[in-house]
Amino acid sequence: MTDPTDPTVEAAMALLREHGPLHPDEWARLLVAEGHGYLADMEELTEYLDHRRLGYLADGRSAALDTLLSGRVLTHRLTDTEISSGILDAHRT
Repeated sequence: MTDPTDPTVEAAMALLREHGPLHPDEWARLLVAEGHGYLADMEELTEYLDHRRLGYLADGRSAALDTLLSGRVLTHRLTDTEISSGILDAHRT
């Protein structure tokens, strides 16, 4: 797991919160533009970052979940299987 107290990780999450969901390469370029290292290093960071508030969208973008979900109410009709297992099927349509 990536160290969440690492200043570069904090900067990466702050940029993601500010700019919204981003593809890893876009995110890496923003980090470099802000002075947080070399492109290859930032591409690796954004590709493999493991943070408890980081989520991944189906189109390949990463999102800061706390910002993405702020103020939203999600609804989902639970199935008997979900209720008995305690697991929500996020891919169900």
